[in-house]
Amino acid sequence: MKNLVLISLLFISTAASAQFVSSDSKIHNVQYVKDNAIRYSFTDRTVRLNGYIVEHIREDYYLFRDASGDMRVEIYPSRMPSTPFTKNTRVTLTGEVDLFFLRPEIFVSSISLIDQDNNIVPDSRMPAVSKRNNYQYDYY
Repeated sequence: MKNLVLISLLFISTAASAQFVSSDSKIHNVQYVKDNAIRYSFTDRTVRLNGYIVEHIREDYYLFRDASGDMRVEIYPSRMPSTPFTKNTRVTLTGEVDLFFLRPEIFVSSISLIDQDNNIVPDSRMPAVSKRNNYQYDYY
């Protein structure tokens, strides 16, 4: 009986530790993402990009631009910051790489506005993180 309890505890602890998925904290550029799109799309790794959203293409699709090129990104309205921004506002996008007919695009999970001093502009829609619960809610 003791062995059964120990084995079940070992199994539960192993399953709990296997759920952690690390995201890539390095900031990439559009050309790097295009060159490595196949590798990133099949591994479900997240990428971060700094640049500008320069055009609203249609529905949830936008054109993102940085110094190395342009890329189409998909941003749900619930992911957009509550602070208005223009095509001259620098942003940081975090999301997964998808291949759409062998053309890479980013499915954005979060977007942050960057001010002139390279600081993230806080979003008024996001609740403050309490000291008791160190997590934020994800809005869909």
